[in-house]
Amino acid sequence: MVRALKQPAPTVAPQVRQPAKKQTRQSTPAETPENLYLPGEAVVIVTGEPNFEILGPVAEVRESDIYLAEIPHREVDSTSFALPSGIRNRRFAGRANHDFKLPDGFVALKNHGYSEDGLPRRILCEQDSSEMVLVPAGVSVLGSDDGPEEARPALTVELGTFYIDVTETTLRQYTEFVESRRGSKSRRPNPPINVSDPDDYPALGVPWSAAVAFSNWVEKDLPTEAEWEKAGRSDLKFRYPWGNSRVVWPQARTPGDVTAVNSFRADRSRYGVVDLAGNAREWCLDPYSERAFKDAAESGPRILENWKRVGRPSLPHHRVVKGNGPDWSLWHRAGRASQASGSDVGFRCVLRVDLPEADEP
Repeated sequence: MVRALKQPAPTVAPQVRQPAKKQTRQSTPAETPENLYLPGEAVVIVTGEPNFEILGPVAEVRESDIYLAEIPHREVDSTSFALPSGIRNRRFAGRANHDFKLPDGFVALKNHGYSEDGLPRRILCEQDSSEMVLVPAGVSVLGSDDGPEEARPALTVELGTFYIDVTETTLRQYTEFVESRRGSKSRRPNPPINVSDPDDYPALGVPWSAAVAFSNWVEKDLPTEAEWEKAGRSDLKFRYPWGNSRVVWPQARTPGDVTAVNSFRADRSRYGVVDLAGNAREWCLDPYSERAFKDAAESGPRILENWKRVGRPSLPHHRVVKGNGPDWSLWHRAGRASQASGSDVGFRCVLRVDLPEADEP
């Protein structure tokens, strides 16, 4: 639990009051004088001028009480922290827009609140029981002027409103899809290559066409590269889901690792999407070209509306895969043969929606 202080504390070294010990899965990260991460606690204690203090562990953290703290201090990570019940962020205070209707098979999770436009911030897809979060329409940045050659230069894109799966499609969800095709005249999809993993692991080794088939089954779509990147970087142009500063993982994690979904709470975007920096790499809708960004910058308008790569890929039948880059940066991109069963490639889906038209004044 965290209690906000009315006045900034003086500039002194932080004093940490240790909470009562409790059982939690954790490993001990390297500790430095600049930061100290306490797995199982709700906050990060840093040097400088803290404006909060630890009151102790919380019994339950509600999704609507999770906030992102971006700490502007060199070599200090940003992370999420929880506020006690009764302190609410304005962004959860919206009211439902009754003119907005979700497609059949999707229901609003009302306890997560509504956006300023009255759209539910989180919805449930009944077909695969996946939760999806709202990514509002607006302008964002794709790529980086300082990134790898194939992700340069940075592009300004304007996207419509969409929902995206909170997690990657899991083995349980994909297995249900495969079983639903048993006895069907249509071709039965191949099973994922990691069938021996627990049900909450991402489904891996799924070719692009099978990922598209799954998205059709749940009446969604694969995200475009621009949608995928905005879901992680938000409209704030973050380098990582959690911000622009380095992260301190509560347990060992290296690029290429694949674990159960949502195993690393810090790998969470401003919108609430998890496992975009790490875990499985993910299929996108776009054909892959290493010159896509250069071509768009040379021939496109200053703001690219609903941009997606079209035309032939630079290599036959290659599609964009995103995530799990060498340094966690969200602008990393690569091409993968669409028929390939990559051992580290999974996917998640999006649902694009239209806002109701505003009444004329």
